[in-house]
Amino acid sequence: MSTSANEQSDSNMRIHGVRNNLNTIAMQTELAKMLVEANGDKSKIITALDKVLAACTDCSEKLQAVNQSKE
Repeated sequence: MSTSANEQSDSNMRIHGVRNNLNTIAMQTELAKMLVEANGDKSKIITALDKVLAACTDCSEKLQAVNQSKE
């Protein structure tokens, strides 16, 4: 595989990772919203929101890595 193809593959993997995090954020936020609306278990709401925060942090780190690789 050429260097350009390797770079493209690496870029695609990073984009995939960011998309996974965004999907996690969306799903866990929706879950937390439904739990709040249904007066759900507080610990389940906190768990869902913790997953959102973790995905946000991971997404931020992945985007920072993409930015640094372009420098």
